[in-house]
Amino acid sequence: MISLERLPNFRDAGDLPTAEGRRLRAGRLFRSELPSLLSARDRAVLAGLSIALVCDLRTARERRRRPATVLATARRAWVPLHEDPRYDVGVGDLARFLVAREGEARFRAVVARYYRHLVLERASQLGAVLLALPQREGASSWVHCTAGRDRTGLVVALVQRTLGVPEPRVLASYRETDERYAVRLERLARVLRAATLRTVSDARMHTVLRTQPEILGTVLGELVARHGSIEGYVRQACGVGEEDLRALGRWLLVP
Repeated sequence: MISLERLPNFRDAGDLPTAEGRRLRAGRLFRSELPSLLSARDRAVLAGLSIALVCDLRTARERRRRPATVLATARRAWVPLHEDPRYDVGVGDLARFLVAREGEARFRAVVARYYRHLVLERASQLGAVLLALPQREGASSWVHCTAGRDRTGLVVALVQRTLGVPEPRVLASYRETDERYAVRLERLARVLRAATLRTVSDARMHTVLRTQPEILGTVLGELVARHGSIEGYVRQACGVGEEDLRALGRWLLVP
């Protein structure tokens, strides 16, 4: 397992089996939170991963506020997956969900609305990311947003499902963010407990701070119902052609 000092959510999105008995290559597609303030050790590890592309999914505002630290040898691609400030959720917003009446249900509704916005209204941007990912033989790509959870998680889930990884394995991969962020989440939970005067249950805190695999699974299921398969969605809505899909498979699937 790859371990970076400053990027706990950096990980390999491959090395998973497909339903057809093949496997996604390890060391080809990486995902993480915002890469900034990398340590010398982090840079040394990254230098050995043959990363040719770093794809930033953040908004222009996020990029201005917190520039990313990327490898000098890698090409940069910027594909903002949303540009609507209504979908920016900060600590204050989380606190309001925690204390609101039916706050858990409202939070889940916001997450579901956001995921549907991405797959329905930003399909061309998702397609641009999928088209950019395949690199030359032996080279890898790295996708990140700010937390490496929702936008990055959705992109990775689309890649994995398009290439045939079963949904339970995809959702387990998505949920791994909770494990990677355990220390940060507990630190944030302490801040939110203080902000809400310790009136919020652990169950509600868990809902608001952790990933929502059931929502991701529901949205992916809606795409299958509409397009016949995730590959059908990627072709029909995202504009990724047959040859582009074959290129993605040649790059990421073990022969």
